Amino acid sequence: MNNEWQKKASELLSKHLNNEMRSFYMYHAFAAIAQSSKFSCSALKRFFTRQYKEELKHAEGVIEYMNQRDFEIKYEKIELSVNLEELSCPMMLFKLCLENEEKEKEDILSLYKIADENGDVATCLFLDPYVKEQYKSIKEIKDWLATAERCNKSLACCMLEGKLNALEDKKASKKN
Repeated sequence: MNNEWQKKASELLSKHLNNEMRSFYMYHAFAAIAQSSKFSCSALKRFFTRQYKEELKHAEGVIEYMNQRDFEIKYEKIELSVNLEELSCPMMLFKLCLENEEKEKEDILSLYKIADENGDVATCLFLDPYVKEQYKSIKEIKDWLATAERCNKSLACCMLEGKLNALEDKKASKKN
């Protein structure tokens, strides 16, 4: 691998890592909001807790891969582009999640394309599960957003509570 690609790959993978960490941070904040008296929705908390754990796992995977390939890791300051106090309903949370996941998908696909153009098969293979996961996450979030949009503000959390509890119970039973 040439030095130019080594540097570029380090930059792009560091960007991906920082995106994963930002997503972790956002979902962690959303889990806390869901548990607060503002929402008081245990199902939303469970959903966002699952999401932030998944994002952290992704970030750890990127770090491990970068270390295996001797890519330099560059960390950025994590900032959210949203004022958490302004979030007033589950629909807003899911809209932000969808925007985030769509952006992350585009970044991963761009990284994949550049790695492919540089003949870095290992990085493409590494990214395959991340691409698949993005499409899966986007579909899931779109489904929950559609449900939240059908509900009015006062009913959204109650309806989501039941659906999310069922989903989380199903996911938990698959792990056991």
